[in-house]
This record gives sequence, C-alpha cells and structure tokens, in this order.
Amino acid sequence: MPAFLADYPPERVAEITGLAENDIRRAAQWIGEAGDWMSCWTMGLNQSTHGTWNTNALVNLHLATGAICRPGSGPFSLTGQPNAMGGREMGYMGPGLPGQRSVLVDSERAFVEHLWQIPEGSLRTDVGRGTVEMFQELAAGHLDRLDLAFSRDQRNKIYVQDRMRENGARLWQWLQDGAHFSVCGDAGRMAKDVDQALKEIAATHGGMDADEATAYVRRLAADKRYVRDVY
Repeated sequence: MPAFLADYPPERVAEITGLAENDIRRAAQWIGEAGDWMSCWTMGLNQSTHGTWNTNALVNLHLATGAICRPGSGPFSLTGQPNAMGGREMGYMGPGLPGQRSVLVDSERAFVEHLWQIPEGSLRTDVGRGTVEMFQELAAGHLDRLDLAFSRDQRNKIYVQDRMRENGARLWQWLQDGAHFSVCGDAGRMAKDVDQALKEIAATHGGMDADEATAYVRRLAADKRYVRDVY
C-alpha cells in the first residue's frame, strides 16, 4: 500500500479532485485518530457513472484503517432502505417471503404458513410478472401502454402526476371500464400528489365537483380498485 499511495500525496489528490488540500489533510487526521468510525452515504454516491469506484474506495478505506466488522465501525449505504432492502428481506416484492424465501418453493411456503399459524395452502403461488417480462410483453404487443416519468438529473422534472394529467381522458376511460389503479412509492410526497391528480381527473373528465371527486376516489379504494403500497 505505501508504494501505491506514494503517487497520491495530498497536493496531488487536491489537484485531481478539486478539493482543498487542507480539507483532505483534516479528513485524514479525523479518520486516523478516530479508531472507530463509520461512513454513511446515499444514492448520490452510488448512482453515478463511477458509483462502483466510489463505493469501492470507501470500503477500501475502512479495510486500510481496520475500521470494519466491529462495533462502531464500517461502511453503511443508506440507499433505498425503505423499499428495496425492506422488500427483499421482508418479502413484499414479487413472490418473496420474509427471510429471502419464496412462495414458489414448497418447503419455504410451508415454513412461513406454519410460522404465521395459517392453514396450509393459504399462500398463493400464482405470482405476477417481473420487470423483464413486462418489457417482453411490451415488445410482443400484449402490454399496449408504458409511460415513463423522470424527476432527476434534468431541469424540467416530470413526475407521475404530470403523466396522469397529460393522459387524463384516457385514464378516466380506463377507470370507467373497470381498471384497477395501483400506487407504489413515497407516502409523504409522491402518493399524496398522485392522489390529488386522480381527484382532479375525476373532476375534469367526470364532470364532478371537488366533494364528488373525493367521494369517487374513496369508492375506488373501498372497492379495492385503488391500492397504495407506500412507505
């Protein structure tokens, strides 16, 4: 390691990164004197053109200082904890069951049914399609509509509720034909805005006033045609 680091003194690193040399030295001193230390980061570090390098560098820093695999030390990614990690571990994504189990495995399904004290055969095995299958169905023409909303890394951000309003007449017709409406995402912001857009569509294309539109959306939820899986 000393031979590798010889090419990267603080002044050279400052030149490469654009960081102040004093800041680099101060950070090194904090880490070197800490003994136990943790690094916590979110999506900005991972989701970039060099996200793997970023994460690898942090892990290597922990390995180099020995601050890993002991209380008070270690690298810790905060990325997607509510949905992605919770979904994988707690089993609400696709055919998943808690503990990385699956309803498609007989023994795992039986174990969870016993643990939950529910009758054998209660857990269904007819699961929906995954992401790859969704795009295959789109290419085959079986899925006839896919709208994308991008709300990052651009000046004009497009949200789900924007797409809903753009296609309000079509969405309203689908609902009149018996469509089901599912929302998955952030309860504090996205789900609330989508709920409001749905009421606006009912008012605009269904000729309802605000109270009637609210009552209509509530009926959809009561009939289980409006489902929200939010966190």
